[in-house]
Amino acid sequence: MRFSMPPIPIRAVQANDLPQVVAIHQQAFKGFHMTLLGPRFLARYYQTVLDYPYSIFLAAVDDARMLGFVAGFVNPPQFYAMLRARKRALALAAATHLVLRPHLWRRTLSSIRREQ
Repeated sequence: MRFSMPPIPIRAVQANDLPQVVAIHQQAFKGFHMTLLGPRFLARYYQTVLDYPYSIFLAAVDDARMLGFVAGFVNPPQFYAMLRARKRALALAAATHLVLRPHLWRRTLSSIRREQ
């Protein structure tokens, strides 16, 4: 016997979806470096993905509720250059969490160096 599920609608992520993207990221990636930098950092990061002209940013939705998302980009060096151009805004968004968790500084600096 074969069961079929109705197709799940997939659409492009929009700016007003970012709170749901952040919530899903926090749930899916507990304890990961970017998650530990806080929701403001994640919102800025995903805003950069959304702003990048060659991003792949899609959401699976059920009515108004986001079930999941995928985020990626064509030409990673170009994306990371855009991300570096926004480093002040990203740093400010992560500042509280970096102060509360000083051990994150080393991991953050290491991540920045890897992307350069």
